[in-house]
Amino acid sequence: MCDYYPCILTRDGTVLDLPDTSSHDDIITANKLNDNKLSDRDFIRIEITPNEPIHMLSTKRSDWKLVVDEPHTIPGWYEEDVSSLNERCWNAWENAIQRDIHSKFDVPKALALLGEVKSIRWMQNHEEPLPEWVMFDTRGTARVAARDATRDAFGVAARVAARDAVWDAFRVATRDAVWDAFRVADWVAFRDAVWDAAWDVNFHILTQGIPNLDQVHKDHMEQRMEVWRRGYGCLGDADGKLYVYRRV
Repeated sequence: MCDYYPCILTRDGTVLDLPDTSSHDDIITANKLNDNKLSDRDFIRIEITPNEPIHMLSTKRSDWKLVVDEPHTIPGWYEEDVSSLNERCWNAWENAIQRDIHSKFDVPKALALLGEVKSIRWMQNHEEPLPEWVMFDTRGTARVAARDATRDAFGVAARVAARDAVWDAFRVATRDAVWDAFRVADWVAFRDAVWDAAWDVNFHILTQGIPNLDQVHKDHMEQRMEVWRRGYGCLGDADGKLYVYRRV
């Protein structure tokens, strides 16, 4: 699953979906459906979307809404049996939530880690930096230095594992949570730091919540989060070291 749950509802009440896709077209192609008929069509596109980004992890129907794509061309067979057909879609959604998210991810742990965002004293430099960090006065100087270094970006395996689990379930939620936690008025000045922090918070939550992920990835993201907890900004890792900045 990606940003939402898409499915195809056919005339006979069959609900078609695919794991790890947000595209109706993918489902149509995979099932070799004829998409050329608009009037009295044989299937309709259904989307079940979260009311709020963080609700991507919720299994409560009240946290989601069912929407019919192309509402002005709804066929009669759907309008005549809306309640029963929608129930079929909701049942398919419940199975997909379990299949694509809850079976792959420690959701309670992820939500607890997301809650830490509010308690971090962002960019206040309130604790001493660790000696193993490569320190820079500003984000700009750190970025210039990183261009000349070999950047590792902490491992392809962790990125793939996180993406294949529930990357999008937290992508928007962590961005909004971090921005709210920064509590600054000047968005332009802090925009890059917010994106850096949201990136790290997102991967931290994902790596900690994915079962059987190599511990080296979990440890690495824990180290990056320690930068933010101490009140500094983490640009990334290069040459095996974290590039850290004091101010934006």
